[in-house]
Amino acid sequence: MSNRPSNSTSDPSNNQPSTSTASIQRGSTSTSATRGANQSDGQALNSTGSVSQPSASMSEFQTLSRNPNVTRLYDALSGVDSEAGPNSSTIVHCITMDPFVVFPPTDNMQRLACELVSRLGELEVKQLSTLNPKMKIFEYQLTTNCNEIFNSLLEDFTKTTANDVKLTVQTRARMMIPKRQHNEDRPQPKLLTLRAGRLTVPPKHVAILILLPSSKDSRGTAEIRIDDVDRSSEGNYYKVTEWRSGSSVLLFEGLGVQTEPDETEIPFINILGPILPLKEQ
Repeated sequence: MSNRPSNSTSDPSNNQPSTSTASIQRGSTSTSATRGANQSDGQALNSTGSVSQPSASMSEFQTLSRNPNVTRLYDALSGVDSEAGPNSSTIVHCITMDPFVVFPPTDNMQRLACELVSRLGELEVKQLSTLNPKMKIFEYQLTTNCNEIFNSLLEDFTKTTANDVKLTVQTRARMMIPKRQHNEDRPQPKLLTLRAGRLTVPPKHVAILILLPSSKDSRGTAEIRIDDVDRSSEGNYYKVTEWRSGSSVLLFEGLGVQTEPDETEIPFINILGPILPLKEQ
């Protein structure tokens, strides 16, 4: 049984107008009707279509770490907390019927995201091994300077957004990222780019993607496509557009993600976290 949020979580028609610069819009190619819903950042379009891309689970290429930055990140994401963090106002706009949530970046996260992208051309990329040989997922090999920017971006996310992500997992899915045990390793966040295929969130996990601007998207047409793995045959999917550099996308288990148009290569930081039901805390 999936632990994704139920479609009965809220009724978008009852939401008040958001003060954010973008919103979620849902529609279908089978009807002309559209229905708006508030969202903290980015615009999502729900439509219909087939999923023919090769797929790979995010768990296939994860490595574990006890790096202090990783430890602080997961400590901020884990456990149960009843108080919202600095971005708590975004939670009101995030609680929609959509199976994912987009969090806006801070000004500093936007700056660091752009700074990191400006250096990607200097980096080597390594193709990651997956069970499906048709997948094309690459990891950037960070230099010392780029690693400093990468860690600063994660640190800002940890301080400003992680607690709101934690609260959203609790309120939307009634789940939690469990606290780290002593000397327990957690998945190392990776800087990736997807050239072909579809990444999926494994069972009993949530994933966070921190989106970076694409150097190959001069016209600003890059999109993140999200679909339900278990129901992909129905042809329903969402598209996230108009997102800002450094935005964070929270994906619940069983969702698939890919980039469009093909070869757009949107760089993103991939954070994967295990989840448990709240009652098992």
